Amino acid sequence: MLLNNRYKIIHSLSFGGFGETFIAEDTQMPSGRHCVIKKLRPIANDPETYQFVKDRFQREAAILEDLGNHNYQIPALYAFFEDNHDFYLVQELIDGITLHDLVNQAIQKQTTFSEGYVQDFLLNFLPVLDYVHSKRIIHRDIKPDNIIIRHADQKPVLIDFGAVKEAMSTSLVTGNLVSTITIGTPGFMPSEQAAGRPVYSSDLYATGLTAIYLLTGKQPQSIETDYASGEVLWQQYAPRVNPDLAAILTKAIAPHARDRYGTSQEIIQALQEIAAFKVNQVLSPPLPTPPSYYDPTLVVSPRYVESEPVATPPKLGELVKTLLIGVFLALGVVLGFWLTRQPQSSLQNAGQNSVTLTTPEPTPIPKAPSPVVPDPLVSVDPTPIVKEPSVPKVNEPDPVVPDKVSTPPTPSEVLVPEQAEVVIQNLYGYVSNRDWQSARGQFTSELSAQLDPNFFKQFTKVTVENLEVTSKTDSSVAFIGTNTYYYSDGTKQVEERSYTVELVNQTPLISASEFSKVINAR
Repeated sequence: MLLNNRYKIIHSLSFGGFGETFIAEDTQMPSGRHCVIKKLRPIANDPETYQFVKDRFQREAAILEDLGNHNYQIPALYAFFEDNHDFYLVQELIDGITLHDLVNQAIQKQTTFSEGYVQDFLLNFLPVLDYVHSKRIIHRDIKPDNIIIRHADQKPVLIDFGAVKEAMSTSLVTGNLVSTITIGTPGFMPSEQAAGRPVYSSDLYATGLTAIYLLTGKQPQSIETDYASGEVLWQQYAPRVNPDLAAILTKAIAPHARDRYGTSQEIIQALQEIAAFKVNQVLSPPLPTPPSYYDPTLVVSPRYVESEPVATPPKLGELVKTLLIGVFLALGVVLGFWLTRQPQSSLQNAGQNSVTLTTPEPTPIPKAPSPVVPDPLVSVDPTPIVKEPSVPKVNEPDPVVPDKVSTPPTPSEVLVPEQAEVVIQNLYGYVSNRDWQSARGQFTSELSAQLDPNFFKQFTKVTVENLEVTSKTDSSVAFIGTNTYYYSDGTKQVEERSYTVELVNQTPLISASEFSKVINAR
């Protein structure tokens, strides 16, 4: 059987009060593409109401077509038609998994989603909701079942708009056409929507509860509510969540619409501030000038870098010198043995000849070590060059070469924990003094732009203590430390954070920092 002489039903997806949803094959497309067909049945049967529902359905279908054509995170509308007093929507099939099924998988593994995943989800989903609201449309049924994570790009796709359901639920009551069913899902629906008066922040309320569902794995109905204020007491099920993210979600699900965020953009901005300060959400009081071992690093390191490769030639020179001396000694022994058998005059002549022959040879012997040992140090200390002719050749390299070889690596070549800790402390000192340019200079180029001075205005002070090394290499040191955030109202919060300092072009810079956990909540 073909629907509308075109769509071949493959199997049913769901069945509910408003109709049924199928997977179908489009037989009139060369690809035979699969699509989703929603069969919608009006509640009312009287002709007057039916005509109104038909007009309303066509209007809502046109809206869905416009939304899907201009936002790739909303399914495209392929067609709509009427058949035997039932209405059909043919939409794009999204290859993915609903958030509801994702959470169920996590629950089976006894895990929940990280706050990083939740933040990414919100930053990818809220722009879609902002676009929908810009069209003066309220979705009214945001929940994990109506958000699909597309396999191709892991983007959330918003489906199943409530306006079409509302059109189907219209009936004639005391001469007026009204919707007889409240559109929405219990638990994800705020009080004003349950009363039939949804606003834009009603969608934000449902989005906040969806994010909390990801963090806790708990349906809203199973979370306690403060009966005096109506506040959802969800944080007890996610005690380790970043307090800034917790504050955003708590505001999004405030019982009264006036206390929530007014637009999706407001939540996006708040989330971006968290992302910007994932690395550098810390302050400290002004600090003294760093220890002296930090200052000379950049001055002396180039000199040592140039001199170390020269440390090997003296050894080669010594080897050549030793070989030459050995050869001459051997020749001297042989020649001496031969001369003992010659007349004294011949011996003297031979001695003169030998002096004449060997006079040019001693010249390279003293010169062999001299270009190697003294020359590289000319720019540092010319004294060895002056003394070299008067000092025996064999002893000259000994006091110089060992000193250079045993010199320890400079701080810019091997990063020591004390030097890395100073960088972290300096950052807090600059931020405390509102020296933002210098503070940014303590980070790598990838992180420096993330420092937003506006964030720190909410604190009077933030300190860092108990920095402990967790790992170390020649070019990086990782720490774990404790931060105390002092708020203007006198309260404070203690958290644990990690830091990584690396050498970048022989300069130690903070390359990473992450929130670990809350030690004492505000």
